[in-house]
Amino acid sequence: MNLRAGNECVDMSDFLSAQKYFLAEFMQIDNWQSNYDLMLSLANGLCIASYVNGDLHTLLACAKEVVQHAQKSVQDKLVAYSMNIKLLVSQGCQAEAINSVLRGLNKLREAFLQSDSNWSDLDAVKNLFFSTTQALEDASNEAIKLCPLLVDKRKMRAMKLMVTTFKNIMQSNLAFTVLISCRMIEITLNYGT
Repeated sequence: MNLRAGNECVDMSDFLSAQKYFLAEFMQIDNWQSNYDLMLSLANGLCIASYVNGDLHTLLACAKEVVQHAQKSVQDKLVAYSMNIKLLVSQGCQAEAINSVLRGLNKLREAFLQSDSNWSDLDAVKNLFFSTTQALEDASNEAIKLCPLLVDKRKMRAMKLMVTTFKNIMQSNLAFTVLISCRMIEITLNYGT
């Protein structure tokens, strides 16, 4: 019942009340094994409401719970990852946010950098940018328009994580933004839109 009330509060942009509803039921149930879907829904709602309310302590604790207990798929962890990335960027911790993204992509088997520090190697960024530009030039406009729909669920999850990252890091780290953009273009050209 608190989940529904919390979601209704979110729909009305009343995130303080939403956080109270989500937290009350989250603390009351606190059993991931027998109530997995409910706990995940409550945790995701709580992460979002906590972020909007600026309650960083609750957000971090809740995101940690999700990462620890969400075992079905990385998809189940995307909201927690996204909120954590936004939090880190808002606190000026871009390097930590980037490394968090890289760990998430690695869990999706979408690692595209040799190490966590390669994103700051400007020569590597420049090389990737030029090779991606060449790949786009080699593809005709018609071929790009006719790209199939992306059906690989792992690639779709990686794209979601990269879109979240792009939106939150693009103004603070140009090199990493270029890397993410190039990887998204590569996935689109090779696997679909």
